[in-house]
Amino acid sequence: MNLNRIAVLVLIVLVIAQLSPASAKDNYISLEVEAEDPCIAGFKCKVNITIRNYDGLILVDYVKITSPWGVFAEKVGWKEMKENSKLVVTMTIKIDRNALEGPAPLIPSIKYYKKGKLGLNTIEGNRSFIMVIKPKINATLFVLPSKEETYIGEILEIDGSYKVEGIPKGFNPSLSLYIDDHLQVERELNGTVGSFSLSIPMNKEGNHSLTVSLCYEVGCIDRKFNVIVKRPIKVVSGYGKDEIIKTLNEVRGIRAELQDIYESAVNNSVALREDTLLKMALIDSKIREVSKLLNKSELSYSDVIRGIEMLNQSKEMMDEVIGSIIGSYKEVMRRRYSKVVEELDGVKNIVNQTDLRNIERRLERVSEAINSSTKEDITQIYLNVTSELDSIEYYIKSIREKTLEEAKLLSAITVSLMFIAMISGVTVILRKWKSLLRKAE
Repeated sequence: MNLNRIAVLVLIVLVIAQLSPASAKDNYISLEVEAEDPCIAGFKCKVNITIRNYDGLILVDYVKITSPWGVFAEKVGWKEMKENSKLVVTMTIKIDRNALEGPAPLIPSIKYYKKGKLGLNTIEGNRSFIMVIKPKINATLFVLPSKEETYIGEILEIDGSYKVEGIPKGFNPSLSLYIDDHLQVERELNGTVGSFSLSIPMNKEGNHSLTVSLCYEVGCIDRKFNVIVKRPIKVVSGYGKDEIIKTLNEVRGIRAELQDIYESAVNNSVALREDTLLKMALIDSKIREVSKLLNKSELSYSDVIRGIEMLNQSKEMMDEVIGSIIGSYKEVMRRRYSKVVEELDGVKNIVNQTDLRNIERRLERVSEAINSSTKEDITQIYLNVTSELDSIEYYIKSIREKTLEEAKLLSAITVSLMFIAMISGVTVILRKWKSLLRKAE
């Protein structure tokens, strides 16, 4: 056997020795696995592997976890561990979205070198269990595009808000924008609740379908809308600036009315729709954009059309917001009205008929006022209706209290009469008895 052959055999022996796993008798090392929090199916989960060395010096190469969803490894980089020392390695594992809820087994192992022992060694720890729970996610997404029609080359602004509940700590959802099913924008959001603003140039003529998608690892929620993109209109210098100024002043007047009715609703504790403030902010952004447009020395025909369109959109949105606030006012008043009517039904049998007809007429007037209220008088009608219903409720309450007092008085009189009747009866009996005694004598 020549020297080259001997060298090859020695090399093979060394390689086999390096690949041989350590047996269970290597009890100078212990491994434990523990999850930082309950793991949610479909998401990544952090687990801590605790390595304890009780004998000699070892160098840890990597840590591995075998799970029902696959094998996960973490390179440690020959971390030195002295005798009676501890090392904690944090790993991130991915829980399968179809994982069963309940305890799930994990088996840790490490690859290491022990001083004084030839080759690399592998040791496997005891099976540990982590708790897996099914996701219970509640997601909401509001999206408001700045316009429904635009021109080639113009920027489309998309504002919105979102909220995702039930996802693990440290995980942020993502937001994507698709135009005609083609991905245009994708970003990770900063937190599980907040607002966003997207800007996208519209470069292709036609009717386009846009989708804003909020995704959270195990699902998505989408909001879709359409935008029509037209060719630019020819330029005519200085066209229609007065028309824009006139319309802008009109829009600002309506915006002031909206602010008044909004503040009155807040002061009167009327619950409003969640997107009210978001729509008001979008209206303000359109008004600011038109104001900037007017700073140009000359306006093109397309500038005029764009400005008028934004102002008309603002009008429509303000009408919608004002209508929703009026609707909220009416809903509050109708609930209160129904409650008073129900209370009146409970005392109809004990109310004077003249008073009853008077109250019913008052309630009819309240109902008519609620139904006929408009943005000009909604706040005053709300105050009048509330005051009138308070008065009727007070009357109904006084009737109940009066009836209760009368019932107590009647009860007391009845008891007194019964007592008098008993005494009278006894007196008659005594007189009769005395009469009989005299006759007997």
